[in-house]
Amino acid sequence: MSPHILYIAAIRLPTEKAHGLQIMKMCEALASTGSQMELVVPGRKTHVVDDAFSYYKVEQRFSIHTCKTLDFVQLGRFGFLITTILFALRAAWYAKRCGAEVLYTRDRILALLLALLLPGTPLLFEVHGREPRWLIRLVARHAQFVAITGGVADTLVALGVAPEHVLVAHDAVDLSDFSNPESKAVARTRLGITQNAQVAMYIGRLDGWKGVGTLLEASKQLESVHVVIIGGEEGQVHELQERYPNVQFLGYRPYAELANNQVAADVLVLPNTATDETSVRFTSPLKLFTYMASKRPIVASDLPSLREVLDEESAYFVVPDDTSDLARGIMHALTDGEAAQKANQARTNVERYTWRSRAESIVRFLDQTQAARGIVRPQHRQVVKFAIAGGLSACTNFIILFVLTDLFHVYYLVSATVAFLAAFAVSFLLQKFWTFEHNTGRTHTQLMLYFIAAMVNLLITIGLLYVLTDVLHLWYMFSALVTAFLIAIGTFFLYRSVIFI
Repeated sequence: MSPHILYIAAIRLPTEKAHGLQIMKMCEALASTGSQMELVVPGRKTHVVDDAFSYYKVEQRFSIHTCKTLDFVQLGRFGFLITTILFALRAAWYAKRCGAEVLYTRDRILALLLALLLPGTPLLFEVHGREPRWLIRLVARHAQFVAITGGVADTLVALGVAPEHVLVAHDAVDLSDFSNPESKAVARTRLGITQNAQVAMYIGRLDGWKGVGTLLEASKQLESVHVVIIGGEEGQVHELQERYPNVQFLGYRPYAELANNQVAADVLVLPNTATDETSVRFTSPLKLFTYMASKRPIVASDLPSLREVLDEESAYFVVPDDTSDLARGIMHALTDGEAAQKANQARTNVERYTWRSRAESIVRFLDQTQAARGIVRPQHRQVVKFAIAGGLSACTNFIILFVLTDLFHVYYLVSATVAFLAAFAVSFLLQKFWTFEHNTGRTHTQLMLYFIAAMVNLLITIGLLYVLTDVLHLWYMFSALVTAFLIAIGTFFLYRSVIFI
């Protein structure tokens, strides 16, 4: 018997943002596999007046349940957090009452609260980026993970999730939405684009990591090419139009127009930046798959996240964040005699990435893993390494403390301060590169957090040393040993769950 699945999403519905489309298409696809599907949302106000099913061109194969929740989103991030927590409580109560057999979410707060509130109900957590170690380890005791890219999957495994409990499932496309678009001439007339122009088009949000700025700067080198941007908020569009008068900004357009809008282009551009980890490793943009369905040549940044789907036979790759190379790539796509062949190959390749096939792989994954619990891999070696690294750092601390205090007769609190700081470098290097094997970036951020933790530990160390030595009259070396042991317990969890993730 097919399971009763509740997809729980703390979103406005409908919403002009891509996650709304992704959630609705996934619910439709999961329902098409035979699952009893229900989407649960908080009923937040939305300026989109259309019905969700018609807005996203989705068949009404599932139901939408609204858990009315007080909306504090206008108060900013804190307000959104409060609203999400209230919604999670309502959704958990509803899931219990209706007898849901599987819970599905892509929201980290919902995943955490649902895992804690309903630990006996299988949970699928769809992950779209880097999540805190502590959160993953808590959720992993009750959940399986759907990773949007291989990069996300690698990160989850590095955080301790067993590989067999992670499914890589890239985003997808509904090919039926792109099967019968209008002609290029009709599309250009409707959009107000010059008929005989060579058009390079970008469709999507204008967030910094999307790389739109690189395309806008490249437009200055593309005198014979008409650059068109579809998407963005009204304020963004107005500001950018003033800065780039040679670019045509068409603003936000609904999903129902997407297939027709894409055919107005001669080349479609995906200029993601290499300066953001999400862009490099974690993104599986919906526009990538709709571009592939358009039968238009694609110019894309050469990034691991995009290489998971595209290859040299289906796209033109350019150096990320390089305006000259992007301009060169666009001109190559417009003049290359093999451009149509690449576009057709992309259309063939995207047939592997449909919402139905994605849903089927998730259902199979669920069947294979839903009985599993306690799926976080043991980290005994990490504990041993931490102890060794801490021991070496402590030895450094104790030696300097002894030498300064007994041999040079420095006041013991001053000796303790110097010894603590001297051991800091040894500790950081060993813990980062050996214990937690975090050999990628974020060193500056980690060093700052590590230093803050060290300063807090220093204050605690001095305080405990004073109490144990001056108040309780214990030998200062024994006091230091007791203090180091207590500090080590707390810092292990701090390093593993917050700093080196």
